[in-house]
Amino acid sequence: MAIDASRFAGKPWWQMPLATAAIRHADGAQRPGKGEHGGECQRIACDQGNARWFNQTNARYYCATCARTFNDISRRHGQAPLCELQL
Repeated sequence: MAIDASRFAGKPWWQMPLATAAIRHADGAQRPGKGEHGGECQRIACDQGNARWFNQTNARYYCATCARTFNDISRRHGQAPLCELQL
């Protein structure tokens, strides 16, 4: 499926859609990809599974550890938390 790039003209790079694909594992099961709900954490340096913390800024999912880190940093700077738990 092609993405209509004209919908994103003039928007910052972080609002652009990310190409994601489900991951097919050795057992043949298809599981969510990186940054998808229930898949691996979106953070490149992290490979934790069960990503259920939604980051409102980039519309991707993070593990609890990374989400807490982002939220702590936001709070220290007087901002609202970036990530919220979605079951």
